[in-house]
Amino acid sequence: MECQTNSFADELITTPWWVIVAVCVIGNLLIWVVIPEYIEVSRLGGNIDGVLICRYSAAQTTVSKIFNLAMVVFFIFSRFNNLLLHKNEN
Repeated sequence: MECQTNSFADELITTPWWVIVAVCVIGNLLIWVVIPEYIEVSRLGGNIDGVLICRYSAAQTTVSKIFNLAMVVFFIFSRFNNLLLHKNEN
């Protein structure tokens, strides 16, 4: 008998919608609050520091947008999956 493992994406698609919303909120908190604090603690100092902070803030916005887009896609697939499962049960 084979051991069947599900990926994180499969798990997200089969979960209720509120789990995806919670992952999205927690992920955005990590992107906007926790990671900048970590970078602030490990700053290098000097002239290059300002350039790195500028690049990080641009990357932070991009990472946040990509993460939110992925969560919207998972939310849509989850809703379709739940609607199809409930439709098949009736």
